[in-house]
Amino acid sequence: MNNIKEQVVKVAKSFVADQSWPWIEPVEVQLQSMPSGERAWSVRTNVYARGRNVRLLILESDFSVIDSAYLPR
Repeated sequence: MNNIKEQVVKVAKSFVADQSWPWIEPVEVQLQSMPSGERAWSVRTNVYARGRNVRLLILESDFSVIDSAYLPR
């Protein structure tokens, strides 16, 4: 699973850079089940602070970003 987590973080970092959003550690990565039964990974940056957080949802099957948000406050 660590290999998958590493790939998820790599995809997340690339997506965040493409959006010109900040990548601030620490980062939380959690496995989630989708209603369809697929596995997805939730990635959240700057987890100990309010504001300047990035939230992503990445499918495990093809590592596509299916939801994203930047919370600047």
